[in-house]
This record gives sequence, structure tokens and C-alpha cells, in this order.
Amino acid sequence: MILGFRISDALRGIVFHELKGPNLACSRRNCSHSRGFGSVSFWKDALIHHQDRVTKVWRDGPRLGAVGSARICGGPRAWELDHLYLCGGDTSLHLEEEFYPALLDGLVQSARERGAERVFLRCTSGSGVARIAQRAGFFHYFNEIVLEEDAPGMILGGGVDPSPALIRERLPQDTHGLFQLFSSATPQQVRMGLGFTLDQWIDAREPRQGREWVASHDDRLTGWVAEWDRGAESLCEVMVHPDQPELLPVMLDLVLAQPGTRRWLVPDYQEKTLELLLHRGFQETVEYTILAKTVAAQRFSHSMAAVEV
Repeated sequence: MILGFRISDALRGIVFHELKGPNLACSRRNCSHSRGFGSVSFWKDALIHHQDRVTKVWRDGPRLGAVGSARICGGPRAWELDHLYLCGGDTSLHLEEEFYPALLDGLVQSARERGAERVFLRCTSGSGVARIAQRAGFFHYFNEIVLEEDAPGMILGGGVDPSPALIRERLPQDTHGLFQLFSSATPQQVRMGLGFTLDQWIDAREPRQGREWVASHDDRLTGWVAEWDRGAESLCEVMVHPDQPELLPVMLDLVLAQPGTRRWLVPDYQEKTLELLLHRGFQETVEYTILAKTVAAQRFSHSMAAVEV
């Protein structure tokens, strides 16, 4: 039975250890962390009923079999599954797995009632969670690869920028130009998941703190690179227009010249980016599978929001 999360569920998880193992949903917000079911942040988010978050449990009688939660990404039309704990962890997916799609569907429907049009799930590549999600109507769009520094002192390109592009820090008015760059540099199938319209794309983007640079040429943006603050290390992403591939090493070197330790998040369709980073001394550490489910959003009224008691 799929129900809302209650205080008694937290007590069962603590006292009887019914849910074990790591968080099987690898949220973009905390992609370097995989905290267990007993983490303080999860209890706080699950028990305080915010309108930007939903939490559901699967119970078989008194037994707590699985718990999941979803939250808003950058805007109300895009949500992400950010916690998923199963009885026994990923190794038990072959047991009673017919119930797990119902849990995911319950989370999607709750998000839909709050205005969601797309719900994302990010999990480690090869995890049984992806198979379960596809049974619940999720579609696989692409994979992401995380690369980390193998040793200090990255190899820079060492050349002069061969392009006439002007590189500067991103400005607020660059949003539409970045969406146009995204549309040109991203395969159509991926855009189907992340957003075909400007509003959809904005809602799917995770708000982050850090620095962003853009390259422009002939009044259009041709490159973008970001270094997001994540405490002791930074998380980096890059995007270059396919008509200006010579700009890619320049954008990479711009970030690699900055002080500090960094990780790169590279979609699998950016083969050249992966090749250049490996050449500069990075190593692949983990690969994520990104899935999404599209739904027809319902109008959500805050005055009629459901509250668990």
C-alpha cells in the first residue's frame, strides 16, 4: 500500500532497521553524497510538509518496505526523485519488485498534483532502479559521467585561442542565448527530456552558486562553462556550439587554470569533452543514468494542499 510518510515510519526505520543501504536516487543537488535512510536531512524534509516536496512509503502490513521522495528542481514544472530507499537496498530489487513501480508512480502523481510536467530520476548506471523506473513509465534519455582529478597539476591546452569569440562572465540577460546554445549543442532526444521550450529548460535547471563564463560571436553565444561551488571541491560543466569545436579546449582551460579541486559532469553525447578531460589527467569515477517521465500537470491550489496527520 502506497501512503504518506508518518512519524511512526521514521521510528520503524530507526528501531527495526527495515530500510538499509544507500540512497538509490542520485540527486543532482547532492551528486557526491549518498546518505542512508537515517540521515537527519531526510527526516527533516520528510516530516515537514513543504509544497515543494512529497514523500511516500510502501507498507506491507506493519512492515516498511520502501520510501521515496521528490522535490522541485528549478521551477514547479520539473521535479526530481531525490531519495529512494528499498528494503535491503539495491540487492533486493528482485524481491517483490512489482511494488516498487507503484511507489514511483505514487511520487509522480503527487508531484503532478503540484504542477509537475516532468519528473526526473538519476541513478547509477547498471542499477536495478532504472529497470524498475522504466516499468513505471520513465524513459531513459542519456547518461552522465563524473570525472575527477587523478593528480594535481592538470595539463592545459597551451595554445592561443584560434576563434574570434569573446569570452566573459555570464550576465542575467544571457538566459535566452544559453537556451539557444543548448538547443544547438544537445541531441533532440535529450531535449525532449530536458525541455523543448525556454520555460521547460529553465525549470529543469538546478539553481547553483558559482561562476559561469560564456563565449559570444556575431551576437550569439557559442560556448558556456560553469564552476559550481561544492565546499572543498567544485563541480564543472561545459557546452560548446557544434559549429565551433575549436572553442572547447579554450573553455576547458579557462576553468582548469582556476585554483582548487574540481570534478566534471559530462553527458555521454559530449564525446570530445570526455576525450579532452581524460587527456588532461582526469579519470572516470561513476556514471549516472538519467530518466524522466512526462505527465499532464494538474492545477495546484495551496489552499487545498493535502496534509498528513
